[in-house]
Amino acid sequence: MGNREELNRPPPRSAWRAMGLSRWGWGSPPKQCVIRILWCFGADCRYLSGSETSKGGSRAIPESKAGQSDLPGLPVELLQKIFTYCAEPNTSHSTNSALGYPAWIGVTHVCSYWRAVALNHHSLWASIDPNLSTTWIKILMERSNPVPVDVDLRLDDATPATDCSRPGVDDAIALLADCARLRSLKLVGHPGAISAALDSMRTPAPVDSLTLSIFSRSGPRVLPEGLFGGQAPIKRINFAADPCVVAPAWLLRGITHFTSGEQIPLPALLAALRQMPALIHFKLQHCRAHWDPADAAPATDLVPLPHLATLVVRADSPRYFVLLCRSLALPSHAVRRHELVTVAISGWERWASWLPTIRRIADEAGGLQTVHITGGIRKGTFCAWSGGADDTDAHFHFAMEWSCPLPFDILRLSEASEGQLASPFFHLSTLCDALGADCARKLVIAADPECAGLREAYWWRLLPLLPGVTDLELDANAHSILRTAWTQDGAPAVLPALQNVLVAPPKRKTTRQAVMPGEGPADGPSPTGRRGFISRIVSSKALKVGPPTQTPAEAVSGFFESDIRPQTQGPGTTQQVGEDTPH
Repeated sequence: MGNREELNRPPPRSAWRAMGLSRWGWGSPPKQCVIRILWCFGADCRYLSGSETSKGGSRAIPESKAGQSDLPGLPVELLQKIFTYCAEPNTSHSTNSALGYPAWIGVTHVCSYWRAVALNHHSLWASIDPNLSTTWIKILMERSNPVPVDVDLRLDDATPATDCSRPGVDDAIALLADCARLRSLKLVGHPGAISAALDSMRTPAPVDSLTLSIFSRSGPRVLPEGLFGGQAPIKRINFAADPCVVAPAWLLRGITHFTSGEQIPLPALLAALRQMPALIHFKLQHCRAHWDPADAAPATDLVPLPHLATLVVRADSPRYFVLLCRSLALPSHAVRRHELVTVAISGWERWASWLPTIRRIADEAGGLQTVHITGGIRKGTFCAWSGGADDTDAHFHFAMEWSCPLPFDILRLSEASEGQLASPFFHLSTLCDALGADCARKLVIAADPECAGLREAYWWRLLPLLPGVTDLELDANAHSILRTAWTQDGAPAVLPALQNVLVAPPKRKTTRQAVMPGEGPADGPSPTGRRGFISRIVSSKALKVGPPTQTPAEAVSGFFESDIRPQTQGPGTTQQVGEDTPH
């Protein structure tokens, strides 16, 4: 490695590339910081990243390095924490998918001291990755003993397993049948394979979390009554199946967190919830099963969930959220959140029977106080919630996400079409009216540049429906679009209660640099331009424009990182077909 002066210098770019950090999942800034620290201490980080790899997946160590410790004085506890951090899953990389062994295994090949520390740190080996080979799964199970383990397996009926491939059904049975150290279990695969594995698990285990994801449709999957010997203290379950997973009563009794991605009928779901008196968090997602309003629980026999703190429903129709709210007896402090995922629509008529109930729920929570509109015609979000400007204390939250595959020219023409499929962006005015957004106190608009091509009448229809807004936040695109719209003849005066306006500077693609006090942004609207623009919206109104205590850089950071929501289309999104009204 060279002398100490050389070690204290940061490694050059070529060294980072030589270490293969991004390839092996070490590319995130925190992990780079860890390796940079180890580099300065004298550790040869090439053997952490896997750039020196021999056949069979092991790292080759030069003879000059073998058996030597570059960090003789580093405490064992600190090394264990570093190793544990390096072994944490990296969501931006599938680190083990092409390896078959742990991507962090290089820490055991740096020197004999590091290897001894790693081998005696049992929790380092306690996570079974779904892409590990059968051989490495056996090694991790042996080296993790006696601490609890987290097992994540993908099982296939047809694929026979070898020591160099992912485990098959027989390997899973041999692994799980007598395992009394399970802390969490996740099984993904075909019904037959998962059923065979579960049927073999009769040994009591301290299982806290159970996740089952069954690929094909094959009828309800009934879990065995003797699963885990009937003694597992399971608190969290996550089921995804078509139609559903039926668990024994003893398993559901202590559940506190339940996530369902099942295509489950409403009566079956309510029957399961009645057996979960300790439930604190419940999320229903991607359900497309037909729910008949007649199957909702009667008002005299609602499902009691006295401890529920959060109810989240993510679906492509308000039907599921409304019928659940009608069927559950929730405490007054419970948070109700509806995430509506859709594509092109022709209006809200198909959901007209459900929106009044959503408005009533919002009114009972104190009314919608904040409205966020982000994105544009192709993709965007509309969020509205009760409570303050921060949705963390909101008892009701409504979020709609859309992602339209239609060509851009068709989407724009659909703005003036009645009864034709169009982006939900063109129907936000009627949605605001249906949800009672007239009482909202804060409005945030972060528009895509494509919105500049909209007719001025679009904004003239939308803003009058929000007369209670006192605080307005705009990004640079929205500011430019609205300023153009209100330079036209006939623009109405809107937002009569407006008091404060924040216009964020444009978001730079390059790394943001701090702006010194007293300096304005190089690009972006000037305060004078803002005041002139606002005076055209609300005449004779003395407004506070811009953040009085923030620098422009702080305004950019707070607006773009906190206010703009992710714009994704979740699984289960389908284009509107037919009607969605109660039968």
